[in-house]
Amino acid sequence: MERRTALPLQRRQIFATQDAEEARAFLGARGFLLDIPSREATDLDMRLKSVFLPGLLFTRLEYGAAVQVRTAENYEDYRFVAPLRGRLCGTIANEDVPCRPGAAMLVSPRLDNLLRVERDTAGLNVLLSGFMLRRHLVALLGEPLKAPLEFAVPLSLREGHGRSLAHFLRLAVAELERRDSILVEPIAAQSYRDFLTNALLIYHPHNYGERLRRLERPITPRDVKRAIDYIQENLDTKIGLPEIVAASGIPGRTDQAFS
Repeated sequence: MERRTALPLQRRQIFATQDAEEARAFLGARGFLLDIPSREATDLDMRLKSVFLPGLLFTRLEYGAAVQVRTAENYEDYRFVAPLRGRLCGTIANEDVPCRPGAAMLVSPRLDNLLRVERDTAGLNVLLSGFMLRRHLVALLGEPLKAPLEFAVPLSLREGHGRSLAHFLRLAVAELERRDSILVEPIAAQSYRDFLTNALLIYHPHNYGERLRRLERPITPRDVKRAIDYIQENLDTKIGLPEIVAASGIPGRTDQAFS
């Protein structure tokens, strides 16, 4: 059975420090390795503000100094990284990926990665639970994964699906700033997470994309009835695509094409 990774469940977190060791310890406890050159340490000025939803973490992260960040070897979640101010670049699986306003990176776990952050840079980081992403992909395919899910790293935010994704991320961040946000309600939070997960798996290139596009299966009335019956019996419960697929036996990509 695949191990679940535990993203924190508290609603908000604010952290700020000028101390390099404190910054390393804080990020290290969350699966990140922070390298601060000694000449930069006095200008660190690290500031972090996060909002948590089950399976999702939105973080605005700022550095006054130039730093380098990588994930620990056993890190399991996926990272969307976009600069809000300044410049950051990545080296992912030995490929250099420039990243500036209007562009982002989608970093898959287990790939060797290094993020280089220039001085006075702020970025938006969205962490997506690896367990939930892979579970959703299994539901779309209707079969277990035979290899790790790996996304293409570069992501344009000025055209195509990347532009839409950036729009909906900004809406979520603004909404979560409100104390009465509906996104903190469990069903609304799951719906938003499922929407974001679907958008990435269906529109952003990855190593299972071609299989999803080829997937076809005739839907029988019996299949549809099982799906409808299951939804109607669980209207007051948090259910998503994986649960509907398990109940109906229809691969999730076929479910979505039908709907």
